[in-house]
Amino acid sequence: PAIATRPRRELLSERLLALFLVAPQYIEEIIGAILPEMLEPQQLQDLYTKLVRCYTAYNLPGSAAAGADFRQFWHSWASKEDPHILSTADLLELYADKEFESWDDAHIRGEVQFLNTELRREYLKERRLKLAADMRQAERSGDLERVSALTREFEELAARQQHEDQPARFF
Repeated sequence: PAIATRPRRELLSERLLALFLVAPQYIEEIIGAILPEMLEPQQLQDLYTKLVRCYTAYNLPGSAAAGADFRQFWHSWASKEDPHILSTADLLELYADKEFESWDDAHIRGEVQFLNTELRREYLKERRLKLAADMRQAERSGDLERVSALTREFEELAARQQHEDQPARFF
């Protein structure tokens, strides 16, 4: 019997969201580099979007978060906003508490940077492959307008990949 493997992007996504939950000092760096669609699967995209919304609420002037750490605020916020999302977040927190327990700040920073870079790379690679397949399909069907639009999108993606040092903005 073959062992089922999960996509690399899904594993990277889980690891990054686990760090988002337990290493709040790197949340802004993560938000600055990662767009929701870069994560896999949809469930983790939804969780990330909610985490970003929660973090924004946490940092609002006059927020009720005074004195609370982000994890406490997240649990309170999520139980009101979407209690079902807590089970996924709780599992990621347990994973992070175990996985990163003995890591110092330098190791966590390096891991966040690695995950940000790899998730962006994986997303762009998959996006490029899909665009190429869509272009071939449009060419076979003779849809020149679609071929032209996909070619422009492909070129924009290639240019974006060349400028990987400039992170994406979530907001």
